[in-house]
Amino acid sequence: MTEQKQAFSNPSITSESNRNTGKLISITSNCKTSGNHCLRFYYPKGTVGSGWDSGTWGTLGFAIYQLSVPVFNVEYDWYFEPGFDLTGGIGKIGPFLTYHHDNPYSGFQEIIMWRTNSNGSCGAINGQACFFPCVQAQTSGGTTICATTAQKEQAPIQSGQWYHIREQAANGPNGYQRAWINGTLIFNHGPYIPPGTTDLQPVVFFYSWFGGAGSANAAKWDSYARIDNVRIWSGTGN
Repeated sequence: MTEQKQAFSNPSITSESNRNTGKLISITSNCKTSGNHCLRFYYPKGTVGSGWDSGTWGTLGFAIYQLSVPVFNVEYDWYFEPGFDLTGGIGKIGPFLTYHHDNPYSGFQEIIMWRTNSNGSCGAINGQACFFPCVQAQTSGGTTICATTAQKEQAPIQSGQWYHIREQAANGPNGYQRAWINGTLIFNHGPYIPPGTTDLQPVVFFYSWFGGAGSANAAKWDSYARIDNVRIWSGTGN
């Protein structure tokens, strides 16, 4: 928390949390921007999902709660280190945007996933991975809506390459969710108003993990990723 609060100190932040109990996030100087310090995420072999301290489940994560704004953005540079396991099916990268209540937990989250291609919709070769944006309702039995085939047709992810990711979400009657990879819009969904979306607080979750739908999606070997140049802002401009 000490380092986190040094990095994220804007007065728009209402509170912060850190659940990196497994020491799975570290600070490194090997970043996209020379002279920066950035975060390195460690995904141990066999870990999957967003649970805590259960042996096979290991989420890397912390959260930043913000003052309410009508349109919320987060953008950052993301890097899958060479040798990252992109073959296993699915995973989520953070930070991602949410508008939600903690109690009862409700609202929605806009996430960026990596998903291994199995149907020709992500590059030409099966077994390669693409970025796959989705929006999920956080209420019980909530729905998940992901990018259409046309929106996710893109070059396969290459490990050892930096990608610039931007998410934008708006809450309310005309709410929407959008995502860009390297400046290209690949997800544009809305209006979307899931249940329980009144007076929601915007939150940025720096959570990242493999799978979540069973051990078949777990990391097959130790893998690492990095994040640099995080920018959190409000409005519809650039």
